[in-house]
Amino acid sequence: MGRRSLLAIVAVGVGLGAWACDGSNAFQPVTTAPRIVELEAPSPSPSGEALRVTVRAVGVAPLDSLKVMLRVGTFSGERRAQAETGQVDLSAEFSFEIPLQVTDTLATLSALTVDREGNVSPLVERRVRILDAAPPQVTATVTPASPELGGEARIHVAATDNMGLQRLGVRVLSPDSVVLFADSIDASGRSDAASFIWSVPETLPPGGGYVLVPFALDLDGNRSILDTQALALVDALPPVIAFLAPASGSFVVAGDSVLVTVRVGDNNGVERVRIQGLAIQGDSELGTEVRVPRFGSREAEFLTLPRDTTISRYLVYTPPSEEGRPQVASETLGIVVTAWDASGQESTGERLMQLRHDVNPPQVTILDYSQDQLVEPASIDTVRVRVSDLQGLVQTGVRFVTLEAQQITGSALDGTLSVQALAAPVNFFPQDPPVIQPRTLAGVLGPISASSAPRGAYYLIATAQDTIGNMAADTVRLFWEPPPSGVGGFGAALDPWGRSGSAPSQPRSFR
Repeated sequence: MGRRSLLAIVAVGVGLGAWACDGSNAFQPVTTAPRIVELEAPSPSPSGEALRVTVRAVGVAPLDSLKVMLRVGTFSGERRAQAETGQVDLSAEFSFEIPLQVTDTLATLSALTVDREGNVSPLVERRVRILDAAPPQVTATVTPASPELGGEARIHVAATDNMGLQRLGVRVLSPDSVVLFADSIDASGRSDAASFIWSVPETLPPGGGYVLVPFALDLDGNRSILDTQALALVDALPPVIAFLAPASGSFVVAGDSVLVTVRVGDNNGVERVRIQGLAIQGDSELGTEVRVPRFGSREAEFLTLPRDTTISRYLVYTPPSEEGRPQVASETLGIVVTAWDASGQESTGERLMQLRHDVNPPQVTILDYSQDQLVEPASIDTVRVRVSDLQGLVQTGVRFVTLEAQQITGSALDGTLSVQALAAPVNFFPQDPPVIQPRTLAGVLGPISASSAPRGAYYLIATAQDTIGNMAADTVRLFWEPPPSGVGGFGAALDPWGRSGSAPSQPRSFR
């Protein structure tokens, strides 16, 4: 080895000895721990978005890595950054995706670093406020699924939220987005439910297009995402029918027309009305009831679909065929009105009245005596009458005949009318069947006592009544002595049912 090389080695050794003369060892490891000098994140930060974190670490010895951790509710995450060789100052940025549904609004952010000597920094923590941005979840059910107009719909709303609820409710919108119903109540807890009752107006148009909108509001003011539900309304209301004419219990004569006036209303509009006149035969309780048309039916259709209308129609009598002729003097007549609305709902109203087939009175004639005949009252004994009941569609027959002898004086016009019975009236009932074809009946009316015999005019009156009460009378004026000149009297036709006066107490009957 040369002299110059030896001197160089000596110089290096002297230098190293001089560097270590402070008592330390140049090869001893560093024990000073690194530090986190910066840990930042925006606060507050909304949930459901990225949280950006800035961190910086420094150390005496070269750094190895740093770690950042985030914990919020049940969510946790961490990020790492690796230092380059010999790097003693390390800065990094990290991003954490915060869940939308958080269970806490305060997040804990922490960081630490470690150097290549294995020294670990103290843990540094920061608190970050998280804004809950998650809307509540809401569902709704409607009972019935298709509410009826004029009825009630029960709307059940249930909601949940990750942080807590403060209110829930519901709205119902029309097809053109007009609010028809709205209601809400206070809510609490992370789940709650309520039921609302909607009285559905009967005037709404039926069908679809209606929208159910349930909603909920959480403690942070987040409103549930619009979760609409289609709703269809059903028209289950039939038309309403009110009779204005004819009067209940009134009657119509076979062959005449009957005027029917009805008022019909419907929430959805009246589309069609039909009016019928049906004779009711048989017995509904026995299952034998049948209905026979006696009048031509009438119908009315409406293009404008009125919600309230009054219509009048004449029902024209339809003569029955020979085999379909009624066998009774009168029938129960049902005026049946059927109405349909625009939804196809149907309703029927009925008014009962009487259809009379026999409205013609029977015929009765007094025999053996003529008008203004001179007859001594005491000679009157047996009186014969001829009765029949031949007129009308149905003949019910004579059921009852009365004979009377009366003296009538004065005038009804000036209040001087006086009626005096000269003998007890005689009532008799023809044997079955009632008399239809002409038949002569005879009865003993007299004798008329001399004390009650008039000196002027007196009257024989025969009255006949058929089975359903139609009546007719025949009157004959007689004289005991010739009438004075100019006596016009009461004439030959007399209405015994229009007079007043008392009858003898005990009538006599005869065959």
